Amino acid sequence: MSLSDLAAVGSFVSGLAVVITLVVLVIQTRQSIKNQRSLIAQGMFARASELVLKFAEPHMSDIAVRVDLCDPSLSSAELQAITRVWHAFFANMADSYQQHETGTLDETNWKAAETGLRQMATVPSVRVTWKFIRMLVDEHFRDLVDGIMRDVKVVSPPADYAQIWTATMTEELASG
Repeated sequence: MSLSDLAAVGSFVSGLAVVITLVVLVIQTRQSIKNQRSLIAQGMFARASELVLKFAEPHMSDIAVRVDLCDPSLSSAELQAITRVWHAFFANMADSYQQHETGTLDETNWKAAETGLRQMATVPSVRVTWKFIRMLVDEHFRDLVDGIMRDVKVVSPPADYAQIWTATMTEELASG
């Protein structure tokens, strides 16, 4: 075997190594993208869960019910508390929107977030908070939320959650 034959074999092996390396890099890049999207979605749902748990706190739950009932005895501090929680909700939604726009939050997770946004846009206190903070967000997100606010109807919350809970629980127990 001549030197030129050995050089050709070496060149072939080197080329093959480059191809294998590129395949491995593509696989690793795809896995890295999946992991990054998973972490972003996990963060979105963690923030949403934190907000739900915030409303589960007795003090906030009491304020939320009173806000829903348009209780005129709410203090400025209580109204500010509910507004700040809803502000956090919009900050979470704005971040999710931005992540979706940059391609790091997939369509399925964005649609889940958008469905939640549409549902919350029916709540009067959410709508009031939006009027207070809408100028603080990116114009594209603002346009999206403004459109949702125009599209959905305000839903008056039930006057008595305990009554609805009891009625629903009675139905469940009777069906078993």
